Amino acid sequence: MSNKTKYEDYLRVVTDTQNDQYPTMFLYGYIGQKADPYWGEDPEEDITDLAVVKTIKELEAKYSRINIRINSPGGSVMHGDPIITAIRASKAEIHTYNDGIAASMAADIWVSGKYRHAPSNSKTMIHCTSSFAWGNARAMQACKEMLDKFDETAVMCFSEASGMSEAEVKKQFYDYQDHWLTAKDLLKYGLITEIESYPVTEIDNTKTMDWKKLMDEAVRAVVIKPVEEENEFDKENWREDYLKRLAFL
Repeated sequence: MSNKTKYEDYLRVVTDTQNDQYPTMFLYGYIGQKADPYWGEDPEEDITDLAVVKTIKELEAKYSRINIRINSPGGSVMHGDPIITAIRASKAEIHTYNDGIAASMAADIWVSGKYRHAPSNSKTMIHCTSSFAWGNARAMQACKEMLDKFDETAVMCFSEASGMSEAEVKKQFYDYQDHWLTAKDLLKYGLITEIESYPVTEIDNTKTMDWKKLMDEAVRAVVIKPVEEENEFDKENWREDYLKRLAFL
């Protein structure tokens, strides 16, 4: 019987097989929390902010460059934004690769890389943030105002990456439509410097990291420790307490 955890199929870190100099992360699946069924029928495909951010922090302490390979239809803004922050603030030189599809939140993550790569068959999709609301007109208006702020930050990041003005970005891509871009389009808008051709790396199971252990350690470091200091945390049911906290985001 294999001792490989089921989580290892979705967040992997491997070492470059050619020169053994830098690691490659694979973000294949939905960007989001495992406890959120909205982002997929199979919750095992979800990728959390805590796991990815902690991985980046660990890798940048050892390597000068990190490759992040993406094949994702998107996911949660709440989980995607911390990943973007970690990428943009990383001490390492981060290269993001669109291995197939980088849509919605995954596109925002791809755009956040210092160096971006896309082959001719890649597809990138950019659009406004979406959500749902229930209640009266005031509740609906509050939801709209929240989404407008989310879009505002996305526009700023896209503008910085492409060199386009924020007004140009908003008019071109944040008009409540889905905008699918080919590699030629990405080149046109200044998001890549060339259209590349590269193989998708074969993943070596012997070099994967224990995703579940990584997530548990990250939750304990980021969530448990601060609230334990405030004596507000149930140590016996920390997972349930954490999920309740997320429910209010």
